[in-house]
Amino acid sequence: MKQFFYTLWLKIVAKFPTHLPVGVQEFEAWAKKIIALAGPIADEASMKYVLAAQILSIKPNISKVPMNEFVSSLRKAASNQVASAVFADIKTKQQEATVANTQTAAETALTSQGASDAAKT
Repeated sequence: MKQFFYTLWLKIVAKFPTHLPVGVQEFEAWAKKIIALAGPIADEASMKYVLAAQILSIKPNISKVPMNEFVSSLRKAASNQVASAVFADIKTKQQEATVANTQTAAETALTSQGASDAAKT
């Protein structure tokens, strides 16, 4: 029950701008909250990497950002990774199909040529 209320509180607080972390301990605590909101999308180190990269991309004059924006960026990064894997899988399958079709066409051409040579003799 305590976890439920903590998560509910985080969801409410995440809508309002909060100060960006300053210091490693503050970053760890801040990242832990955002990871709790986002859920187990990836391993913790990868999620912290995305959060750190997101902080670096924020404009220099901004020091307060809602945690929900970081939750969204984590989910978007996970979606990008899945989409990239799907693209790679499709491309690999297409290349395998092309190679198979090329081999089949070459074998058919050789068979046809052998049959026409036999018919001539």
